[in-house]
Amino acid sequence: MGSLTLPSNGPVYLDASGFIYSVERIQPYSDLLEPMWRQALDAAATYGWDAEISEVGALGALLALNLGEESG
Repeated sequence: MGSLTLPSNGPVYLDASGFIYSVERIQPYSDLLEPMWRQALDAAATYGWDAEISEVGALGALLALNLGEESG
């Protein structure tokens, strides 16, 4: 699988599946997305930026966490 190339500035839009892959640590996607999360955290700490997530994305990530707890 290739690499993820992020823009040097501007918004990055992520589908709900990207959140789920990150929360559930699904490979190889979670490794590809990790640099994006690091850049977002660095930008938030440096510039006081906020990340936004849609209701659908948040619900998908929460359901993934909840289902993971029930099966584990």
